[in-house]
Amino acid sequence: MTVNHNIASVLKNYEFCENAFLPRTVTIPLCQEPGIMCRSLVAPGEKVAEGQVIAAADGKDGKYYVHSSVPGVVSGIIPCVTPDGKKEFAVRIVSGGEFVFSGRKIRENSYQTMLSAEIIRKISEAGVVNTFVSSRPRNLSMQMGKSRSIRYVVVRLFDEDFTRISDSLVFKFHADKIIAAADITARAVHADSVILAVPRDFSESLPKASLSDRFSVLEINTGKYPAGLRRNLVNSFNRSVRKESSARLTDRDLFTDSSTMVAVYNAVVRNEPEISRSVHFSGDCLYASCILNVKTGTLIKDAVSQLGGFAKRPAFVIINGKVSGFSVNSLDVPVTKYVKSVCFISREKKTDSHVYSCISCGNCRFVCPVHLSPDILYSRMLNFRESGDDSFLKSTVLCTDCGLCNTVCPARLPLTQAVSVLRKKQVADYEY
Repeated sequence: MTVNHNIASVLKNYEFCENAFLPRTVTIPLCQEPGIMCRSLVAPGEKVAEGQVIAAADGKDGKYYVHSSVPGVVSGIIPCVTPDGKKEFAVRIVSGGEFVFSGRKIRENSYQTMLSAEIIRKISEAGVVNTFVSSRPRNLSMQMGKSRSIRYVVVRLFDEDFTRISDSLVFKFHADKIIAAADITARAVHADSVILAVPRDFSESLPKASLSDRFSVLEINTGKYPAGLRRNLVNSFNRSVRKESSARLTDRDLFTDSSTMVAVYNAVVRNEPEISRSVHFSGDCLYASCILNVKTGTLIKDAVSQLGGFAKRPAFVIINGKVSGFSVNSLDVPVTKYVKSVCFISREKKTDSHVYSCISCGNCRFVCPVHLSPDILYSRMLNFRESGDDSFLKSTVLCTDCGLCNTVCPARLPLTQAVSVLRKKQVADYEY
């Protein structure tokens, strides 16, 4: 799919990233990663500090942590709707008290002499999640723990969803932190090299003077979608070095993004847990788009007040991009560790969202970059035909979640979601 997407020209419209207003209350979901429900460690009426661990869970490869993004008093454990549309429990905190990180000058650590185990421990305790696939965030320290198979650390400096520019903006404003964090990550997993994946029209903005011999630059043609998925980066790198080297990038290497690297820098250098996110707000309902550093747990409606309210009443609220993101029907949704963007779409831009019957047009098959048959897979799921030896069902492991089948379906069938459900049944511990 060809797209008109000149990232460099779009980024010129953004001059700074500022801190969002401190919220009066935050709602912090106990589930920040798919399938991981943390247990609350605090009770109503209890005082908490900024950055304090308020929930945790034990995993087979380590622990998961959730931190308070503000100092204050726990007012309750309440149900809430998360950015991916699911209903979870959350810790509600009323702000009040002294801040530990916000507004303070933090003494930064030197990471050059840190041991690998110490770096991974800091990232684990900070609760850093890898948002390379924003719809499936993963615990970064656990991914790094599999360092025996990691030869390259790949940092994507743009968004895999062409309707979003969040990671590009984060790199624009935090380039030095991202490069330092990429070096930190590579040291921790003993990687041979760091690969910075950048759009072709954006590579000139790289601070190449600060790049060591450990770094290499991989220019990506973002005029075609998909371009930033793991498989795209693997194929692009391997094609570029085919004649020059025997080195090959594989799915076992570590893939991450700009937003995650900022969290790594804060965790290792500043001893700061993941308690804030750089979120891009846009859409025809706003007076102007902007990027804000938002405390996790801040409700979307509270962030909108800093933007001057709505110019138009939103009919849709799209989180993390129009192609690969989620649509929510409420402004009472909190910002979590995996939120990168929020787009407000007015009723004038609203399209027919009714789901019709498949008309067998074949569009989904023609557009699929890995040559699946999403319409057949959707029919199999709809009719509960899930035989384990079916070649169609086994093919679901090839899906990259690009979402193209959804965009071209005139019947508006949830094809991507159906394939995702079937894929999870094929591979119990799927992680792509």
